[in-house]
Amino acid sequence: MKQKDSKIEKSLVFFEDYFITASITLLALFLGINHFLIINSNPIGIPFIDTYFVDKFKNLLTSEDGTLISIASIFIGIYFTVFTLFSNIKVDSTFSILEQENFEKLLKYIRNAFIGAFIYLVFALFTSVDPKNPDFTLLVLTLILLLYMLLSALRFGIVIYIIFNTDIKKYYELIELEKVKQKERDQLFIRLKNFLDSEEKKRWEDYHKNIASKFDKEKDG
Repeated sequence: MKQKDSKIEKSLVFFEDYFITASITLLALFLGINHFLIINSNPIGIPFIDTYFVDKFKNLLTSEDGTLISIASIFIGIYFTVFTLFSNIKVDSTFSILEQENFEKLLKYIRNAFIGAFIYLVFALFTSVDPKNPDFTLLVLTLILLLYMLLSALRFGIVIYIIFNTDIKKYYELIELEKVKQKERDQLFIRLKNFLDSEEKKRWEDYHKNIASKFDKEKDG
């Protein structure tokens, strides 16, 4: 069981730290090398992949560019909201039970995702793809930024789910522990109140006895 958990943890670490960079780098290298081979008439190149990428991605950018910009804007709004929540964490907040390592990890991924979405938004607003004569380098650069934005959002969602799924159990344990402590405090308060009431009653009884004793002495005298 421990070995299985260890493998899962290693897989998550790879996904969190290397998956996005490795995926984008390999894809960009593959497209770039294939395009270089084609323009140099090398038989190793695969024209179908180059043509398919240019045509499909060009059509996506020219027809759905407004949608992609809207998605980037939504991501930025979400990340900014989460940053705001983190900056106003209270002691009784769910975020407060996160371990320091997980909290720092979340901050790093939110920061990276925010930067990725912001860069794509600015890049998309100030560049345009020529439908008739698209620039291959511009297409690849746009693809890199788009994939980084989308994969960063995916990573953030998966990581925050895993972290909260783990730490929320501790949260409920803390709630149960707090209930037990509160019950003990209530019982202690009741015992203390009963003791003080008893002492107060005893004090008044002694006081009345002293008054009665003095009254009897004066009466006898």
